Amino acid sequence: MALVYTAPGEIELLELPMPKPGADEVLIKVAWCGICGSEVESFVSGRRRKPPLIMGHEFSGIVADVGHGVSGFEVGERIVVNPLISCGECKLCMRSFENVCQQRKLLSMHRPGGYAEYVSVPRQCVFKLPSMLDLKLAALSEPLANAVHACRLARTNGFNSVVIIGAGTIGLLCLQVVKRFDGITVVVIDPVEQRREVAKSLGAEVAIDPNEVDVSGLVSDLTHGVGADVCFDAVGKSETRALSCKLLSPKGIAVWIGLHDADALIDGACIVTGEKRIQGSYAYTRGDFEAAIKLLCDEHVQVHGWVSEVPLREAREAFLSLAYGDLERIKVLINCSK
Repeated sequence: MALVYTAPGEIELLELPMPKPGADEVLIKVAWCGICGSEVESFVSGRRRKPPLIMGHEFSGIVADVGHGVSGFEVGERIVVNPLISCGECKLCMRSFENVCQQRKLLSMHRPGGYAEYVSVPRQCVFKLPSMLDLKLAALSEPLANAVHACRLARTNGFNSVVIIGAGTIGLLCLQVVKRFDGITVVVIDPVEQRREVAKSLGAEVAIDPNEVDVSGLVSDLTHGVGADVCFDAVGKSETRALSCKLLSPKGIAVWIGLHDADALIDGACIVTGEKRIQGSYAYTRGDFEAAIKLLCDEHVQVHGWVSEVPLREAREAFLSLAYGDLERIKVLINCSK
């Protein structure tokens, strides 16, 4: 059984043949798979992913079988999947920049993903899980790796004051990674009250509604008129990109993670005269993914109050609810064994 994006605007729960692992592939019995905002966005907009397709790129599971040439994995082992498939041979991959490999492929975009009971993936995507990490929490390894990567890029500048635009999954994970460092003041911006409350419970000093508060004035007051050292845009709209730059201090860095829009309405003169930087952040490296697994093992990530679950047989309704604008549920994990 699998949740299949069958046509534009249509997603169905279907019975499909059991996949078989090819050479250098591992067959995974999927345990948990997260519904990512990028997949919902593709479904709504028709961009980036083309049906028919099994989506789902944030998943954990158990090894069910291995294909020819695979060693080091045994049936029954608990694993998590890194869905980014790089070529491993280009200059970028040789420099450990596999996340921007120009030949990269992604599970749930270029080949079937984890909204299914079983999926076959390349051996390079499979990571064994430490015994202390349960399969449900392990499914957050992929989105957490995105946050680890974004925060690592931001730290090249050093930071004491941070603004996070968007309290969805990536924004909340960036918040938790940032709060591991002492002495950092974090402002979270989101129009949804429930999300702001979750952000405050996870350590944000301030969580504000941009429709009700003068964001620029508040950030200026909190930073003694200087502006934020770092601003993460975890939304990716033209307006939020412009805001991320506006809120920065001179020499500050705006890290753009969200991919909602292609355009950015920024004040170029403000960037030049303040020597501000705009840093794109796409996915993660293998090292970031491993760091995310360690953070989960060390219990540095809290999920209470913002992660919910549904069985696979109810995943269609949950996905469509998110597609139709449900903002109350922040992160949904599909239990693919039910």
